[in-house]
Amino acid sequence: MNRLLISAVLVLISFNIYAKKIECLAHPDYPNDRGFSADIELIQNNDKFKIKIEKLNLSDTWPLEKSCSSPLEFSNVTFLGSQTKDGFKFGLDNGKECGFVFHISINNKTPTLLMPHHTFKVFGEKPFLARCKTL
Repeated sequence: MNRLLISAVLVLISFNIYAKKIECLAHPDYPNDRGFSADIELIQNNDKFKIKIEKLNLSDTWPLEKSCSSPLEFSNVTFLGSQTKDGFKFGLDNGKECGFVFHISINNKTPTLLMPHHTFKVFGEKPFLARCKTL
């Protein structure tokens, strides 16, 4: 019985799962640039990330043509992401040539970027900027 209890505790400890709420607001240091605000949920399971955009507002219209996917279409959809030096990144990999990538920075030194891209090699559009913090 004790071995079973110890094994169960070890299994629970080995899974490092936690969730964070992240709030992003248009970056105050760049008032003349495109901005966005968002509520994002980040679920981390060891080194894997799942990200859900709970709410998103853009200060300007989405710059890519209608055949390209806009992040506004993906409210409450879960994305897979990866960790970066100062936060995490995720985007849309839907087989189309165009879409978007989020680079979320939570250190308040680097702006968070929502980057529209025409192809996966050429971005070609100014990013939307925000400052994000964990709640």
